[in-house]
Amino acid sequence: MRLLARIEELKRSGATLQQIRESLGDALRASERDAGDLASQHSERVRKTILRVATEEFLAKGYQRTSVRTIIAKAGVTPQVFYVFFPSKSRLLLDCFGTFLGWSMAHVGPRAAATEDLGERLLLRMSADPRASAFEADVLTLARAAGGEEAAEQSRLVQQAWAGIVRNLVTDLQSVRPADAASPRASLELLAYSLIGALHNARLRASWGEDFDGAEVIRMHLWLWLAVLAALREDSAVDAEVARYEALIQQLASAEPELPPSVKG
Repeated sequence: MRLLARIEELKRSGATLQQIRESLGDALRASERDAGDLASQHSERVRKTILRVATEEFLAKGYQRTSVRTIIAKAGVTPQVFYVFFPSKSRLLLDCFGTFLGWSMAHVGPRAAATEDLGERLLLRMSADPRASAFEADVLTLARAAGGEEAAEQSRLVQQAWAGIVRNLVTDLQSVRPADAASPRASLELLAYSLIGALHNARLRASWGEDFDGAEVIRMHLWLWLAVLAALREDSAVDAEVARYEALIQQLASAEPELPPSVKG
């Protein structure tokens, strides 16, 4: 408004259009930058609104029963705007998975960071929304079904979503290694992913019936975590045990998968 008032003032004083441009050049360029910033901010707000609504829908209904039409209506956007940000429902799911994990980290992260006890820290992180297991199952199903460049992009997005959680686990695993210890034979990043996978599979097994309750799943995962920490603290009996199997490891890693023999009637 100030810029428009100044233009009117210059026009009344008899300034030509060229003179007005020259006089207000810096102000006009700043105004264009401000307009661009406002447009960018608005675009990001719209994208975050869609992600919030879609994440809630995926959590409540799962991938198959979630409707893009419902997400568009609840987010208050047009289909054209929606598809500018998310070219497909599968891409939306992947971005929502990252959003969901971000919510979970923000919820439990400060409490977990406040304790030095690595067992307590793990338990606090486990208190994050257990629906991550079901969410990840949908994500992995889509990623495995994709091919070519799409598969590579989906893998990148899944890795990006897990990056913060894996980084926290790796930091805790590194913290118990003696300062002068050699690097463990196992990759700490792969170890972190293995621990995550073990938890998800234990929760999956518990969901099949009443044989195991939630406390048993949590206790099992804490046991596994403490066992891993104990192995890393030592210098390193586990590494020596793993080394005994190195020849078989290499053989299995390089071999073609074996098909089971046909069963003859």
